[in-house]
This record gives sequence, C-alpha cells and structure tokens, in this order.
Amino acid sequence: MNLSIINGVVPDKMKIAKVIPIYKKGDQLELSNYRPISLLSSISKILEKIIYKRTIKFIRSFNILSDSQFGFRQKHSTSHAILNFINHVATAIDDHLHTIGIFLDLSKAFDTIDHEILLHKLSHYGIRGTALDWFSSYLSGRQQFVSINGHNSNYNKIACGVPQGSLLGPLLFILYINDFQNSSDVLSFILFADDTSVFLSHKNPVTLLDTINTELKFIYEWICCNKLSLNVQKTQCMLFSNSISSLPGNISLDNTLINLADSTKFLGLIIDNKLSWREHIYNQCKLLSRNIGIINKLKIMFPSDVLLNLYSTLVLPYLNYGILAWGNSGIQLERLLLLQKRAIRIICHESRLAHTDSLFNIKKVLKVHDIYNLRLGCLMYQFNTNELPHALSLLFTTNESFHNYPTRQSSCFHLPLLRTVYKQKTLIYTGPFFWNSLDDSLKQSPSLISFKRNLKTILIDNYKNSM
Repeated sequence: MNLSIINGVVPDKMKIAKVIPIYKKGDQLELSNYRPISLLSSISKILEKIIYKRTIKFIRSFNILSDSQFGFRQKHSTSHAILNFINHVATAIDDHLHTIGIFLDLSKAFDTIDHEILLHKLSHYGIRGTALDWFSSYLSGRQQFVSINGHNSNYNKIACGVPQGSLLGPLLFILYINDFQNSSDVLSFILFADDTSVFLSHKNPVTLLDTINTELKFIYEWICCNKLSLNVQKTQCMLFSNSISSLPGNISLDNTLINLADSTKFLGLIIDNKLSWREHIYNQCKLLSRNIGIINKLKIMFPSDVLLNLYSTLVLPYLNYGILAWGNSGIQLERLLLLQKRAIRIICHESRLAHTDSLFNIKKVLKVHDIYNLRLGCLMYQFNTNELPHALSLLFTTNESFHNYPTRQSSCFHLPLLRTVYKQKTLIYTGPFFWNSLDDSLKQSPSLISFKRNLKTILIDNYKNSM
C-alpha cells in the first residue's frame, strides 16, 4: 500500500473487474434486461479506502464540492435534495412566480467519463504531482471480464468511465460534474450523482420560456464538451404555477422538443405539477396492498414477532422514504393509514374490525402521520446541531433574529407569514411549528439517537391515551 502511494502506481492485478449479469425483468434474451454487477479485488478496496479518506479530507478542507450536489456525500441524502427542490418550487409559487423544472436524463454517465478530462479537473482542484500520477495509474489499463454460469469471457480493456463497484468511482464522478452548475449563471441546480435537475422561476411566462431555452443551450454545450451523453427523449420538463397551466411556447434541447409532463419520477418519488402527491400515494398504496397481502398469507405459519419483522421489511421502508416531502398531504394519508391498520391487525392476529390504537401501542409501531412527525423532529434536531447540508442550513431563523426583547419565545423558531397552502405544507413552516411545540427537555437531548428514541416514546404513548 505504501509503495503504491509513494510511487503513484496501482498494480495491474488490482485493476481487473469481474462482471456478473443479474436479470432484472422482461425478455431474458435481451441484453439490456440485465444489470451488470462489477466485483473488484478486496485488496484493491483496502487501498482505495486509504486514498478515499485522504482525498475526501482534502476536498472538505477546501470546500471544493458544490452545495448543489447531494449524492455520495456525508450528511447528504436524497431526502435533502427533494426538500430543497420542494422549497424552491413552493417559495416561487408563494411569490407569484412561475417555475420550470427540467429533469435531465444522462445516459450511462458513470461509464462515459473521459479520463483525460477527469485528470485535468483533479489537477485544477489541487490534486497534483504523485497523487495525480496515482489516479492516472488507477484509471488506466483497467480490464474486465464477464462471468456467467461458470464460464468466463476474455479480458477486455476499459477505455473510459469510473470503475463500477469501487469506493473511489462515485467520488471521482461527482468531482467530474462538480462544475456543471457553472454552465449557467441563471438556473438553479439540484444534483444527486447523475440525477440532474435544473430550475428557473420568473413572473413573466414569455421571459421564463425564452430564458430557459437560451440557458439549455449552455447546458447542452457543457454536456458535449465533457463527453457525456444526454437522452433528450427521456428528459422531461414540468411547469409549476398557481395561475397558468401551459407555456406560451415549446422548450427544446438540441433541436428536440422536451415533453411537458404533469408528473415525473424524481429520486424515487412521483412528483406532480401541483405538489399534491396524489399519484405518488396512489402508487404507494398499490405496492403496500400487495406486500400486506403477502404478510396476510403468511400469518397462519408465523408468530406475531416474525410478521412484525416482515412489516419492517415490506411496508415500513415505503412509508419512511421521502415522507418529509409528501407526509403533510392531508386527507390522502388516510389511505395509507387504513393499510397500516390492516397490517397491524394481521400482525396481531386480530379481526378486521378490531380497534387498532392499542395494537400500535403494544407493537411500538408508529402511524404514518407520526412517522412524518418523527422524521420532522429529527431533521429539526439536526438543524440545531448543524448536521444538515449547507443548502438547508439557512432555512430557519429564531425570533431573536427579528427583535432583541428577552421574551420566553425568543429562542423559538420564527413562523413566517405565507400566502399559499403550497408553502404552508413545506418544511419551512411545518418544521418550526412542530419544533416549537416540543418540550425543552426533549429538545436538549444529548444526541440524535436519544432524541429520536424519546420522541418516538412520546408519540406512541399518545395511542395509549386515546384508548
């Protein structure tokens, strides 16, 4: 390991990848229906871990990565990217603005990285000398072979892309596209690795349309210069507005019209142009109904504890993911709550008409509304302890920022005056409102883990009180 770092050379045997194709769905004779899983040497991953720690420490010390990038970064997640997007759109609507969002589809972005351009960017960011030689050696001379049913193909050289299945690959990729936001001084960017979205807001729809078409030319020029591939056919745009339902013209990219959609999939959530979350929750209900049906079929064979584990595997992840975005959508959540009640009755081997509050309390299972409150409280705790990404670190302000009077509420978060329901349902209002309602002793929990445990206990105890 030390010799590799000192000499800036990676042994060739550490640069061989074994690719195993895993079937996804569809025609088994169609190659595109297989997902390639790349396996690398375990020893090479140890070396990568050493280099990764040193590289990420250097990147953080000089604050190199863009605040728009939420992928493959500590204390960053898809939820943070989604919340940033919703806050952007809801704020624009509240300010009487129209917003156009473009959801770009980069094709095989990790596999098309140009090594020469990547090394040039690493040098620009300060990785030079022997360190740059090491990365050059790491990227060059790589090979791969396919293994299927005990048969191995010949070795083939890899001319571009970052190594799949590696520790350094994701970091090198986000460094490669780190300057993407510099392609436009007007657009707002939200990036999660290769999931790329750009937004623009304006009062005048005509000006908005003209500006977005102009800026998309710069976007496409950057993509071409960096030798990435954009699938314009799968790229979609959406209009977010409280007063207009269509644009005065078309949006085009590379002389191809971009489809104006009413809804699209963004980081695993289905977002519609009214931020109603109807389609997303409908899709969630279908998935949960199927999975709860599986649990129901197994209830005669397994005890309650095993069924609860199945619930945690087949139901809970769908309720947890992105709930800070869609968990305040009002009456639509009742459909999910009904499914939860059905699940808890099955888990406890109760009849379909049994009262459920006691069952939720016994099994320590949170209802969907309280899952939202738990995640909301945890996010506000992270804000207080400066553990949120910089893009979300300025969302809230305390009352003492607005006046110098030593009132009992001076340390509470300020509730902004909002014009529309769109903004009232976003984190910028619901977060301070919920946090201010909590007891001071809970807010002063010594760690996020203890805060989460204590808040969950309080929420579950409410079921006991309602029995």
